Order: sequence, then structure tokens, then C-alpha cells
Amino acid sequence: MKYNKKIKGLLMVGILIASTISMSGCTTSANNSSEQKTQTEEKNTNEGSESKNSENKDASKNATDKEKESTQNNEANKTESGNAEIIYYTYDINTEKLTEHKQKADEVSVGNVIKALISEKVLQKGTDVNKAKVETVDGVRTLIVDVNDKFINFDLGSSAETLMLRSFTNSLIKTFKVEQVKLTVDGKSYSSGHIVIKDGEYLKFK
Repeated sequence: MKYNKKIKGLLMVGILIASTISMSGCTTSANNSSEQKTQTEEKNTNEGSESKNSENKDASKNATDKEKESTQNNEANKTESGNAEIIYYTYDINTEKLTEHKQKADEVSVGNVIKALISEKVLQKGTDVNKAKVETVDGVRTLIVDVNDKFINFDLGSSAETLMLRSFTNSLIKTFKVEQVKLTVDGKSYSSGHIVIKDGEYLKFK
């Protein structure tokens, strides 16, 4: 009987030890699973944060590029309230010299430069701008301007026409602080019979 009691006691102790080991294993497994789940969640959170930051950077860059492009496109027709000034040139057909003039205006625009040149009879009445914008072409700040067909005066001789183009070009370069002008007439290259400005050719200050 004593031996049976001892055996039963040892069996009970063994069962308790086995149960304790099993519970400890389950707890360790649960802890490991919990840690792995936490690490996975943290990784997913970091990746999501990095992706969101990348998207925000791309969106910010696109907005900046669009703002820059809009600024360049509007620069050729920009209002400077209360302090706008345009510069234009007239010519003397006898001396073939140009004279610089400055004039206050409601805004700095190609249209106002053309109006001043019309008033000085450098350009004929009816001349107007179709569109104009400032762009960087091969690293050079350029005013791209398209005018209507009244810009070409077929009554001018070759010397007067050359002086007219110089006056127009110098006026725009000085007013808009650009280095060159790309001129087209109703979307086509300038051609009057005396002078032809080829595609890809730019007018410079003279």
C-alpha cells in the first residue's frame, strides 16, 4: 500500500511537471506569435508611411512644376500694379539709328509694347499679338511671340523693314528682360519678300 501511494504521488508530480512545461511552451509560442505579428504590423506601417511620403513628395513636385510653368506662361502678360513700365524703340530711316523710350503702362505686356510702336508709326494699325510666353530654350531665356498678319507691312523697303524688326525685337528684349525673341505670324515663319525668318531662327538685340 505504501508503495502504491508513493507511485501515485510520483505520477501526480510527473503530471504536474508535464502540465507546467506544456503551459510554458504555449505561453512562449503565443509570445513569439504576438511579437511576430507586432513586427509585421510595424513593417507594414513603416512601408505605408514611406509610400505616403513618396506620394506627397511627387505631388508637391508636380504642383511646383505646374506653378513654375504657369508663371512663365503669364510672364509675357504680367501686371505690375502702379509701377508698370515698358521700353520701346523707334528708328530714324535717314540715320538708321534706334532711340529708346520708356512709358508707364497699366501692365507689362506685348500688347502694350505693340500699341506704343503703333503710336510711333513703327508698326501699322491693326497689328496685334495672338499669344506670347517666356520660355527657356536650350538654356536661353526666350520670348516666344505670335502676331497677326498686320505685323508685316509690304509697303516698307528692305532698310525700313530691317529697322522695324530691330525696333520690335529690342523693345521686347528690354521690356521682358529676355535674351532672344522667337517671332511667328499667325503661327507661321515671318516672310515678307525682303526678309525671311526661318524656323529655329531667333531675333537678338542689335
